[in-house]
Amino acid sequence: MRILLLLTLVACAHSSNQSGEHRSRERCEKLLKHSLDVEKDMASIALDDHKYQQRKLERQTAEAYEEIKKDPEFLPRCRAITNAEYDCMMRAKDPYAIEACKSQPVAKQNSEPSDVVAMPDPPAACPAANIATGNASISGTVTAGKQPRAGVLIIVQAPDVDQSVITDEQGGYKLDVPAGQYQLTFIEGDHRVTKTCVVIVAGKTTTIDASLDT
Repeated sequence: MRILLLLTLVACAHSSNQSGEHRSRERCEKLLKHSLDVEKDMASIALDDHKYQQRKLERQTAEAYEEIKKDPEFLPRCRAITNAEYDCMMRAKDPYAIEACKSQPVAKQNSEPSDVVAMPDPPAACPAANIATGNASISGTVTAGKQPRAGVLIIVQAPDVDQSVITDEQGGYKLDVPAGQYQLTFIEGDHRVTKTCVVIVAGKTTTIDASLDT
């Protein structure tokens, strides 16, 4: 477990009274558990189906959770990150997407800073389509200036799906999803590109590339 990394990722809001302190700690611990579960799920992919190894991973995750909670730096670091980053992290499905949340843009209103990330709107209704159910995948490459772009956050949404992934050093990404129609939002800083009503077919990997120049 990358405990030191996770300590820098956990986040929650400031609080100034006792009840607020309780909510603050509770929220921090919720995010810590989510971060560790994401880390555990990624680690479990590399394991075989041996039950001993899976149980060992579960035990290590539980021990890391208790150890980090006791660290005196846990809550101070937690409160140093905004509500916006917290919301983004709770949506993330892998450690790289969690880390990318630390630099998400902050929405503004009346020229005053806000701590709410300008996340994508819910996907609009798409024309009815006869799409067979089943597992599927989305993959592709994100570019800018015709060059691969690493570190781009991709949010994949459908009425019952809300996942995210971040592009690798080659600008590539891949995400397993149920077959259906999706909205994909590609975010880098304050720039974003949205593709709507993208049809993902069961049993196949659908390629959806994006250019941040558009």
